Amino acid sequence: IFFLLINDARLKGIEPTIEFVKKEFKYQNTYGAKLNIGSNNFHDLYYRFIEESLTRIDKRNTDGYKSCLLNIRKYEEYKKYKLSFELIDSEFYDDFIYFLRNIVELKDGKVGMRDNSAGKQIKNLKYTSKSLQLAKLIKSQLIHQT
Repeated sequence: IFFLLINDARLKGIEPTIEFVKKEFKYQNTYGAKLNIGSNNFHDLYYRFIEESLTRIDKRNTDGYKSCLLNIRKYEEYKKYKLSFELIDSEFYDDFIYFLRNIVELKDGKVGMRDNSAGKQIKNLKYTSKSLQLAKLIKSQLIHQT
């Protein structure tokens, strides 16, 4: 539900601050919306973000989010660790860009993406990460308030 509130706000041109989403959540919850408190795992939240975006965002964007998640999984296999919110920092960013440009194997068998393609992956990761971090923060605040 947090992703829906965040995406709805952005579609309306409203910056989805924590206070805005909390207010909208309380309004939605009052009128029958159910809070689905699930995992705070990066992959679970990312996948749910994609699923909830399918009904609200153009298919090209959701395809981009799926492609980014696929490349994150390839990166994790290469690095031999699972990505978490805590590991997304400037060091990860630099390493992920290097991976995309020089190491990732593409569908056609070539190795490495062009700059534009790698840039799209980073754009998608930044957008979803920002949304996921906000949703995770709001969820944790709501849980601690109860």
